[in-house]
Amino acid sequence: MRARVLDEVIEEHEYAVYLSPGYEKDVQWGGYHVTITGFSNSHAYKQDQGKKSIVTEIWKEVNNAQAYSFRNKIEGKDYWIKPNSRDKFGRKVYAVCFKSRCLDELGKQLKNKNFNRVKFNSKVNCREGIGGKFWHLTLNKFTEDESTVRQLFDSLKQKDWKVWLVKKPSQECQYDAEGCNLIDWQEITLS
Repeated sequence: MRARVLDEVIEEHEYAVYLSPGYEKDVQWGGYHVTITGFSNSHAYKQDQGKKSIVTEIWKEVNNAQAYSFRNKIEGKDYWIKPNSRDKFGRKVYAVCFKSRCLDELGKQLKNKNFNRVKFNSKVNCREGIGGKFWHLTLNKFTEDESTVRQLFDSLKQKDWKVWLVKKPSQECQYDAEGCNLIDWQEITLS
């Protein structure tokens, strides 16, 4: 039996492109993130001129090789915190909805480079009466207390948000925050 090369093994998995401060242990899906593309095996990381380098080049172009920042964003003007849904116990799940020309351009260029499942419009009812595209961040904070959610997002606002290529997590990671793994996150490095 022929030994399988790393590229063959990696391409069997599905990856997504996320904007995130990075992996966080014990948080569903491995951390807080904005989905730029859904999971697809066409996004597989390849060391030699593969999808990771395409994302790197586009990110350099659309955001000057800088981390994304929420630090100077103002609630009600630049972003909105909304109840999104309810979890299996009936608790509210919140989302932060926001507009971003930078992420719009990133998504557009990824789609032009044949990335699949690029997210342009949020499924979250972000803001009635305001049209256009919205991005969203699910906070996965199960509470009825909005002040707790605002405190969580205030702490997330202080972090640098980077672009990541993330391997599709196991069912245990997705739903129970167990078995999530830092090595499944590949930071889009800007060298």
